Amino acid sequence: MKRCYPGGRSDRFWNFVMLFSLLICQSQIPPAGRRVEISSGPDGTSYFLHQKEAAIIVELWPFEAERFSVSYEIRTIKQLGFGSDEEFRSQLKASAVENNNQVISRA
Repeated sequence: MKRCYPGGRSDRFWNFVMLFSLLICQSQIPPAGRRVEISSGPDGTSYFLHQKEAAIIVELWPFEAERFSVSYEIRTIKQLGFGSDEEFRSQLKASAVENNNQVISRA
């Protein structure tokens, strides 16, 4: 983001970053170019995103670069509950890794 946010606004920054990454990694971007709100950013402004071809478009643009790419891994575990942390870790290690790349761009 372009600015440094002291005090309580830093919580809003981290909330924005967390929600933005969850929308991308959990494939929660609506189809057909429909917009979804990411969250209110550190300055209280609402930010939205939508899919356009292979890129995710962010409105209002809070970043310095005109566009950038992110890479991330997805591991899917179908089991909903685990008897222990060790069981969860075992399932996580055994799951297949899917590598993804996404372009984030200004409108």
